[in-house]
Amino acid sequence: SLLWTATGWDRPAGEPEESIRVPTQASTTSGELSKVRECCRWVGATERQPRRDCGAADAPEHGWWRALPRNRSRHALRIQMNHGSAGFFAYVLFAINQIAFARKHGIGAHVDYGACTVNGRDHYASGGANLYHSPAHGANMWEQYFQPVSDVVPGAGHVLHALPSKALWKLHQRGDDSVFAYYYGVHSAKRGYDEAWYRSMRLRAHGLLKHVSLKPHVQDAVDDFWRRELAARWPVLGLHVRGTDKDPAIGGSIVPPRSYAPHIDSYLASHPNATLFVATDSPAALQWMRQRYGARVVAREALRSEGNAFLDTRLRDNYRKGLDVLLDALLLSRCDFLLKSSSAVGEFAIYWSPRLHERSIDLQYEPISAVTRPSFAGQTGRGSEDSLCVENADFMLRELEHLPMAGQTSSAKRVTGGASWPSRSDLFSLLARVQSSGAGCGHGEAATTTLLPAGFFSTLHGVLKPLAHAVRSGTALRTPSLAAFTGPSCRARDLSCFFERMEGELCGSGAQHNHLDLEDEGFVRDESFSLQGPKLIPVAFRSRGWFWYTSQLLSWVMRPNATLAA
Repeated sequence: SLLWTATGWDRPAGEPEESIRVPTQASTTSGELSKVRECCRWVGATERQPRRDCGAADAPEHGWWRALPRNRSRHALRIQMNHGSAGFFAYVLFAINQIAFARKHGIGAHVDYGACTVNGRDHYASGGANLYHSPAHGANMWEQYFQPVSDVVPGAGHVLHALPSKALWKLHQRGDDSVFAYYYGVHSAKRGYDEAWYRSMRLRAHGLLKHVSLKPHVQDAVDDFWRRELAARWPVLGLHVRGTDKDPAIGGSIVPPRSYAPHIDSYLASHPNATLFVATDSPAALQWMRQRYGARVVAREALRSEGNAFLDTRLRDNYRKGLDVLLDALLLSRCDFLLKSSSAVGEFAIYWSPRLHERSIDLQYEPISAVTRPSFAGQTGRGSEDSLCVENADFMLRELEHLPMAGQTSSAKRVTGGASWPSRSDLFSLLARVQSSGAGCGHGEAATTTLLPAGFFSTLHGVLKPLAHAVRSGTALRTPSLAAFTGPSCRARDLSCFFERMEGELCGSGAQHNHLDLEDEGFVRDESFSLQGPKLIPVAFRSRGWFWYTSQLLSWVMRPNATLAA
């Protein structure tokens, strides 16, 4: 698991039975070896914390990063892990987040993943054995698979500092500059597929991965498998099917193979010659895929166990455990399209290949029915920008519901049921009436909303739900504040700094205001087209579909003011 929770004290079935005696490194300065200590055993509910004299020693909590000298060329961060239950990509995630910390403070970095993790006595697996460490492959697990992240060499004149375990948790769960593989820590309350949030995390991770280079033998293994098994079998649909011990409290429940089938079938309908590359930790999931899809399925001969291979003490090749999951993620990153659930493995495939952000569906957030299947018909070739089959899972997954109703054309003058096809000018006229002093503001019923922080256009899209609600209820919506993108030169500090004001003249401070809260799950749910359907569109415009309607609302919001127009 990536994250400890208050209910996570029970010892997992794969707990290491034997302590391991290894040399641990000093936590603050020189890189010299300290006394030999055992790795900690995972503790249960009655113990709560590992004992003090096991695991790698924790760093003191004295905030050394706040007292670094001006010349920091000799100073570097020793990157460490603080819980033995970490999956492989948790180690990589902790590494890149600590690389970001080191860069922020202007110091170098050295990844030091030894046989034991750091014992901060703040997790049931604090100080536990590194389950990917293989003494036969070297003292540092990181360098079994990856090149050093910098030219920092312990004991070669560098002063190495380490973050205490509490600081590592803070960086992982609350860091402003950290990469989050899914919703946990400060983001644990988020629901649904937030495209802008995932895009920002994926681009952030992609930038940090430039510091992470594969060892040549790992790169060769990826290239060889792709060349032998997949290169000539275009297109390749990648499937990451996370099973075994996936924790509902950490990334969501297991998404079973049968939930992948409608998406796979839709893809195969458009690409009859497609190959399925399956990456899974579950033997049963792989068997299910092979029984349903036969020779289309390609999978590596990896270590698998229904108890999770890296926790299964019957599987003793720790190096192989790490290599298998790393190769699977790298191969997924080369696929033409990716189906995944919430997991660091699938996320790292996208981190290495950001084009998959718009060529993937996360089934954790987007279950589909037989009616609302995605369309993969647009894919024309590997590497081509035209191969974007699904714009993103949040929008295009239900693209049929966003388009005009069946049998209608895009003609603005189409006659349907004896009435003229509603036009943009018709909608703008309705908006003008609702937002004027005669409707809403004049009756003291104006509404307000607070836009949530995001990128500029993501912030603008936040207007749509409150505005659609206002139009439907016949109330005016006041121009929202936009403090994050405006400055003192615009006194209003709201959308009117760029666009025309939304409300009429009588919507001043004296009017009563109904606040439409975008952080209120009930409001968001009530205004979600995927849940409520066409009833969110006024009857006069329902025939044009959700995509047209929201596009025109946004066009109305973005009418440039005189300064912008000039």
